[in-house]
Amino acid sequence: MRKLGICAAALACLASAASGQTPLTTVRIYPTSGGSALFRPLFATSPPGDTVRFFVVEQRTGSSGVAAQTGRIQILDLTTNALLPGPFFTVTGMNTGNEEGLLGLAFSPEFYAAAPNPNRGAFFVYYTTGGNNRVVRFTTTGQDPNANTADLSSGQLVIEFSHPSFSNHNGGWIGFGPDGYLYIGTGDGGSSCDPNNNGQNINTLLGKMIRLDVSADQNPSATIWGYVNPPTNPFFGATPGADEVLHYGLRNPWRNSFDRLTGDLYIGDVGQGAREEIDFVAAGSSGLNFGWKIREGFLCSSASGCSVTCSTAGFVDPVWDYPRSSGFSVTGGYVYRGARIADLQGTYFFADYGSARIWTFRITDVPLSPATVPERTSELAPTIQPAGTPSGFSIASISSFAEDESGELYIIDQNGGEIFKIQVNCGGSSLTVPSPPSSQTVCTGSNVVFTVGASGTRGTTTYQWRKNTSPLGPPSTSPTLNLPGVTPADAGSYDVIVTDQCNTAVSAAATLTVVDNPSADAGGPYTMCTAGVAYPLSGSVGSASSVNWTTSGTGTFGNPSMAATTYTPSAADLIAGSVVLTLSANAIAPCTGTATSPVTVNFVARPDADITGDCVEDAADDAAMVALLLGLDFDPGRTQRADYDGNLVVDGNDVQFYVAARLGP
Repeated sequence: MRKLGICAAALACLASAASGQTPLTTVRIYPTSGGSALFRPLFATSPPGDTVRFFVVEQRTGSSGVAAQTGRIQILDLTTNALLPGPFFTVTGMNTGNEEGLLGLAFSPEFYAAAPNPNRGAFFVYYTTGGNNRVVRFTTTGQDPNANTADLSSGQLVIEFSHPSFSNHNGGWIGFGPDGYLYIGTGDGGSSCDPNNNGQNINTLLGKMIRLDVSADQNPSATIWGYVNPPTNPFFGATPGADEVLHYGLRNPWRNSFDRLTGDLYIGDVGQGAREEIDFVAAGSSGLNFGWKIREGFLCSSASGCSVTCSTAGFVDPVWDYPRSSGFSVTGGYVYRGARIADLQGTYFFADYGSARIWTFRITDVPLSPATVPERTSELAPTIQPAGTPSGFSIASISSFAEDESGELYIIDQNGGEIFKIQVNCGGSSLTVPSPPSSQTVCTGSNVVFTVGASGTRGTTTYQWRKNTSPLGPPSTSPTLNLPGVTPADAGSYDVIVTDQCNTAVSAAATLTVVDNPSADAGGPYTMCTAGVAYPLSGSVGSASSVNWTTSGTGTFGNPSMAATTYTPSAADLIAGSVVLTLSANAIAPCTGTATSPVTVNFVARPDADITGDCVEDAADDAAMVALLLGLDFDPGRTQRADYDGNLVVDGNDVQFYVAARLGP
């Protein structure tokens, strides 16, 4: 790293927001009102699965004396943005150079494993001491992963390598890869132009990305944990080169990270005097040579005054480099994989420590160009200054980015002792829903799709669909609601609450009308025995635009367009012995088709005492006979049926016949 440098012209250091992307800003989450600034913070991370605690690494606790030799890790509560009481971890006896001290932190992938897993509560730190660089393993108090203090007596050395000649270029990043191995980024040993040629020497651990298996204790000593070299390391075993080395040709890799989705590794490698570079390592790659000290960025390092024989053979180019006019100490960052800013997915953030400029790109845009590496400084490090701070940017010394367990990103300002969160800039935002869902009338069984169009959204936008103002499940990021195979129960009023990172808006409601398919029931069974008698039909229909009765015989309906009507059989019907009556119901648009219901009527012999013609002998027939005798009923059908002697009048003789028939044999 370099000490803070200020741009000669602040306006030249600023660029407009990346075109077409959500406008961003930063919000200081620490210190808040009443909080004390951190001292030279340079990294922050969380244990896997911990969404509340952010462990902040302070390079040292003071600028002189014992404090300058003491590194510290504090816990920031992300729910309150306050530091928990007391430090989580301290280490003493460190070197005090500008680039020395406590530099890195990584939590075991098994940090939250159930007891008695030995890696429960385990974490690793990288620091410099006595001309050596160390990675040491510790555990939390009682190996409780929820403990907010470390067991300082639990330290066990993992690896120590000599860094004897110079105090700079220590690297310092450590992190676990998706393969479960511990990765360590080391500097080339310091000074200018790598005087010991460590970067290209595959037998030394300086200027490298090394990879170790630290999953199990390799030494019975209480003070040594040790490691195993993965057999997939390129120089493992009989192959010449240090077994620990995975990649080489690095100068001072300052802040590296894995894309949590793809497993790709991004390396920010600080340049000599001409170029700063970002290197990309596709997941699963090994043995890459990034070229230092022969190469610096895309250039030969002779551009920085190094005495080398220029060559390009066997070297892996960076995916991006930039000149010293833009800054002089790159700080690698992270690929955004959070949930709050959807259009940033896959976007890599990086910065320059010296100029405090910030850029982004997507690896899918390689080969990169200035157009695909937009500067975001004016959004994320605005020029508005608190009183008493140096001129330049409000975030003036970006020592690291940080990623919380949810994938949201932060910026750490070392000299200011501050932590800022990257989030959506809500200034001037206005969320509207100009395209509400459209009302629909559909048939039962149809698949209904409602779609809404929102305008002015910023960041990830969610849609809470509602029916009759009641939520339909949890919010989603889809502006579309699918209702497969609707029924009349799905009919109602539908709207959606649209929520982005700044505002909420409610759409106008759409009405869903669900028309059921037609149904028909001819009713029955029916008893008919006499021609010319209108027998009631108890048919019924549902969701019908029209109905119609038909017969296989020659009888007539009272009203064939009504479900409940009558049928008067003809003499021919009785001779035939049966007829089929069919009730049809035609669909209501937009449904189509016709529902039909047939019923077979089998004619029966009329009982002798059946005056009314309803095919049964009962009190109604008694009343009908009396009415005919008294001259109160002149119905020709009943008269004919009551005229037993055939003299065309109903008289006493007919009564005798009726009574005999009524009483039976």
